[in-house]
Amino acid sequence: DASKVDSVQVYNGSAPVSAGGDNIGGVIVAKAAAPRFAETGQTLLTGQMGAYYRSNGDASGANLSATVANDHVSINYSGSTARSGDYDAAAPFKKAGASSGRAWLDGDTVGSTAYNTQNHEVSVAWRDSYQLLEAKVGVQSTPYEGFANQRMDMT
Repeated sequence: DASKVDSVQVYNGSAPVSAGGDNIGGVIVAKAAAPRFAETGQTLLTGQMGAYYRSNGDASGANLSATVANDHVSINYSGSTARSGDYDAAAPFKKAGASSGRAWLDGDTVGSTAYNTQNHEVSVAWRDSYQLLEAKVGVQSTPYEGFANQRMDMT
Protein backbone atom coordinates (compact mmCIF):
# COMPACT_ATOMS: atom_id res chain seq x y z
CA ASP A 1 0.00 0.00 0.00
CA ALA A 2 1.80 3.10 -1.26
CA SER A 3 -0.04 5.39 1.18
CA LYS A 4 2.06 3.94 4.02
CA VAL A 5 5.45 4.79 2.45
CA ASP A 6 7.27 8.04 3.23
CA SER A 7 10.37 7.51 1.10
CA VAL A 8 12.35 4.88 -0.79
CA GLN A 9 16.15 4.79 -1.02
CA VAL A 10 17.99 2.50 -3.43
CA TYR A 11 21.60 1.38 -3.01
CA ASN A 12 22.94 -0.37 -6.09
CA GLY A 13 25.84 -2.74 -5.59
CA SER A 14 27.15 -3.03 -2.05
CA ALA A 15 25.40 -1.03 0.67
CA PRO A 16 26.31 0.16 4.17
CA VAL A 17 25.76 -2.12 7.15
CA SER A 18 23.05 0.27 8.36
CA ALA A 19 21.04 -0.72 5.26
CA GLY A 20 21.13 -4.43 5.97
CA GLY A 21 24.76 -5.41 5.80
CA ASP A 22 25.37 -8.71 4.05
CA ASN A 23 24.39 -8.06 0.43
CA ILE A 24 26.09 -7.83 -2.93
CA GLY A 25 23.25 -7.01 -5.30
CA GLY A 26 21.94 -3.83 -3.73
CA VAL A 27 19.37 -2.83 -1.13
CA ILE A 28 16.01 -1.08 -1.29
CA VAL A 29 15.05 0.74 1.93
CA ALA A 30 11.39 1.74 2.26
CA LYS A 31 10.73 4.14 5.14
CA ALA A 32 7.25 4.00 6.68
CA ALA A 33 5.29 7.24 6.93
CA ALA A 34 5.25 8.77 10.41
CA PRO A 35 1.94 9.48 12.17
CA ARG A 36 0.45 12.89 11.36
CA PHE A 37 -0.54 15.31 14.12
CA ALA A 38 -2.34 18.67 14.10
CA GLU A 39 -0.87 21.98 15.14
CA THR A 40 -1.46 22.94 18.79
CA GLY A 41 -5.13 23.70 19.39
CA GLN A 42 -6.15 22.45 15.93
CA THR A 43 -7.85 19.32 14.61
CA LEU A 44 -6.52 17.51 11.56
CA LEU A 45 -8.88 15.55 9.33
CA THR A 46 -7.22 14.22 6.18
CA GLY A 47 -7.29 11.30 3.84
CA GLN A 48 -6.35 9.98 0.46
CA MET A 49 -7.51 7.33 -1.93
CA GLY A 50 -6.23 5.78 -5.09
CA ALA A 51 -7.02 3.11 -7.63
CA TYR A 52 -5.43 1.47 -10.65
CA TYR A 53 -6.21 -0.89 -13.49
CA ARG A 54 -3.85 -2.89 -15.74
CA SER A 55 -5.16 -4.73 -18.77
CA ASN A 56 -2.52 -7.48 -18.49
CA GLY A 57 -4.08 -9.98 -16.12
CA ASP A 58 -7.15 -7.74 -15.77
CA ALA A 59 -5.48 -6.41 -12.59
CA SER A 60 -7.08 -3.79 -10.38
CA GLY A 61 -6.63 -2.35 -6.93
CA ALA A 62 -7.64 0.45 -4.61
CA ASN A 63 -6.44 2.02 -1.38
CA LEU A 64 -7.88 4.38 1.20
CA SER A 65 -6.34 6.15 4.16
CA ALA A 66 -8.04 8.47 6.67
CA THR A 67 -6.57 10.29 9.67
CA VAL A 68 -8.11 12.31 12.48
CA ALA A 69 -5.72 13.94 14.95
CA ASN A 70 -5.09 16.71 17.42
CA ASP A 71 -1.67 17.82 18.64
CA HIS A 72 -1.25 14.77 20.96
CA VAL A 73 -3.31 11.89 19.49
CA SER A 74 -3.51 10.59 15.92
CA ILE A 75 -5.86 7.84 14.72
CA ASN A 76 -5.46 6.38 11.23
CA TYR A 77 -7.24 3.75 9.16
CA SER A 78 -5.74 2.41 5.95
CA GLY A 79 -7.05 -0.29 3.70
CA SER A 80 -6.16 -1.69 0.32
CA THR A 81 -7.25 -4.39 -2.07
CA ALA A 82 -5.57 -5.85 -5.15
CA ARG A 83 -6.48 -8.65 -7.54
CA SER A 84 -5.29 -10.00 -10.87
CA GLY A 85 -5.73 -12.98 -13.13
CA ASP A 86 -2.75 -14.76 -14.68
CA TYR A 87 -0.70 -12.35 -16.78
CA ASP A 88 0.28 -12.78 -20.42
CA ALA A 89 3.77 -12.74 -21.91
CA ALA A 90 4.53 -10.71 -25.04
CA ALA A 91 4.53 -13.86 -27.18
CA PRO A 92 3.81 -17.57 -26.76
CA PHE A 93 6.64 -19.33 -24.93
CA LYS A 94 5.08 -22.76 -24.48
CA LYS A 95 2.51 -25.01 -26.08
CA ALA A 96 -1.07 -24.17 -25.24
CA GLY A 97 -3.04 -26.86 -23.51
CA ALA A 98 -4.48 -28.32 -20.37
CA SER A 99 -2.50 -27.68 -17.21
CA SER A 100 -2.30 -29.69 -14.01
CA GLY A 101 -5.28 -28.74 -11.89
CA ARG A 102 -6.53 -26.22 -14.48
CA ALA A 103 -8.59 -26.36 -17.62
CA TRP A 104 -6.58 -24.61 -20.34
CA LEU A 105 -3.68 -22.17 -20.59
CA ASP A 106 -2.85 -20.27 -23.76
CA GLY A 107 0.73 -20.38 -24.98
CA ASP A 108 1.41 -16.82 -23.81
CA THR A 109 -0.26 -17.13 -20.36
CA VAL A 110 2.08 -17.32 -17.38
CA GLY A 111 0.26 -19.77 -15.15
CA SER A 112 -0.05 -19.43 -11.37
CA THR A 113 0.43 -15.65 -11.35
CA ALA A 114 -3.11 -14.71 -10.25
CA TYR A 115 -3.69 -13.18 -6.81
CA ASN A 116 -6.32 -11.57 -4.59
CA THR A 117 -5.50 -9.74 -1.35
CA GLN A 118 -7.04 -7.27 1.12
CA ASN A 119 -5.24 -5.39 3.90
CA HIS A 120 -6.69 -3.30 6.76
CA GLU A 121 -4.83 -1.46 9.52
CA VAL A 122 -5.78 0.87 12.37
CA SER A 123 -3.07 2.81 14.17
CA VAL A 124 -3.21 5.04 17.22
CA ALA A 125 -0.31 7.31 18.11
CA TRP A 126 0.32 9.54 21.11
CA ARG A 127 3.06 12.10 21.55
CA ASP A 128 4.23 14.77 23.91
CA SER A 129 7.29 17.00 23.83
CA TYR A 130 9.70 14.12 24.49
CA GLN A 131 8.32 10.89 23.10
CA LEU A 132 6.08 9.13 20.61
CA LEU A 133 4.12 5.94 21.26
CA GLU A 134 2.38 4.17 18.38
CA ALA A 135 0.26 0.98 18.30
CA LYS A 136 -0.98 -0.73 15.16
CA VAL A 137 -3.33 -3.62 14.53
CA GLY A 138 -3.92 -5.07 11.11
CA VAL A 139 -5.53 -7.92 9.28
CA GLN A 140 -4.68 -9.40 5.89
CA SER A 141 -6.74 -11.76 3.79
CA THR A 142 -5.18 -13.43 0.75
CA PRO A 143 -7.69 -15.96 -0.57
CA TYR A 144 -5.32 -16.95 -3.35
CA GLU A 145 -1.83 -16.11 -4.53
CA GLY A 146 -0.15 -17.98 -7.35
CA PHE A 147 3.51 -18.88 -7.46
CA ALA A 148 4.80 -19.00 -11.02
CA ASN A 149 7.80 -21.15 -10.09
CA GLN A 150 5.76 -23.78 -8.25
CA ARG A 151 4.88 -25.87 -11.29
CA MET A 152 8.44 -26.14 -12.59
CA ASP A 153 9.67 -27.09 -9.11
CA MET A 154 7.17 -29.94 -8.83
CA THR A 155 8.23 -33.24 -10.39
